[in-house]
Amino acid sequence: MPRAVRLAAGWAFSHLGLSELLLEIDPGNLASVRVAQKCGFEPAGRALNREQGGHGSTGKLVFAIRKGETGLGADPGYSG
Repeated sequence: MPRAVRLAAGWAFSHLGLSELLLEIDPGNLASVRVAQKCGFEPAGRALNREQGGHGSTGKLVFAIRKGETGLGADPGYSG
């Protein structure tokens, strides 16, 4: 799974012109938290509750990575 996240993030940075990516992960999903960390995503807080106008917390963990940080980039076999 880390390879899929790296490929998707590398593609998003190179083709969509994004400078930062955010992941929202359920705190109980430890496998996804580990994948995010292996790919270089850093904890960035908790998501706001959009259903209540941005007030409160959904309980989702937010992880962020900026373009050029380690662990990301085009896969040599990717021709997309």
